[in-house]
Amino acid sequence: MKLTVPRTAAVALGTLVIMNGAATLFYDTFGAGVLDMSGGRNGADPRPDGYTPQQAYDMLTAYGPDGRRWHAILNLTGDVLLPAALLLFGLVALGSLARRARVGRWVLALPVLYVITDYAENVGIVTMLLRYPDRLDGVAALTNTLTMLKTTAVAACLVTAAVLGVLAWLRRGRPAESGDAG
Repeated sequence: MKLTVPRTAAVALGTLVIMNGAATLFYDTFGAGVLDMSGGRNGADPRPDGYTPQQAYDMLTAYGPDGRRWHAILNLTGDVLLPAALLLFGLVALGSLARRARVGRWVLALPVLYVITDYAENVGIVTMLLRYPDRLDGVAALTNTLTMLKTTAVAACLVTAAVLGVLAWLRRGRPAESGDAG
């Protein structure tokens, strides 16, 4: 099967919808959002300021034992699949748009940066979950930074895709100039 933008978009969107539903169910069940979303209910409830180590441990306490177990399960299953699906979509979509917009393939670094920060964030979250009630304030602070970097990388991917889409549209039908493929 050939990897196309529509196919990878469908996989990424489907995975995103499932994970957003799981995050909403988690919030509604345990009364606190997952650390991956800085405590928000789901992807539509962003918390751009992140969280302090104290807020992270307040959330972990609010989950209770079942919530902490389910958060770890969610991080070790769906939150392994979602970044992989988004990476695949980002590479295929940005690669296609970069080719059509006649810009360098440097843009492919953005989804790679996203997946690295997301997986590193997951390691921090699972570490805090497994070590609870021991406080790992340094891990909590680093994990919050990774959450914000991950969010910034996703936003950069979306903005870059939009800009490349406009460039591709503006350059359609024009012959490539030397240096465009930079």
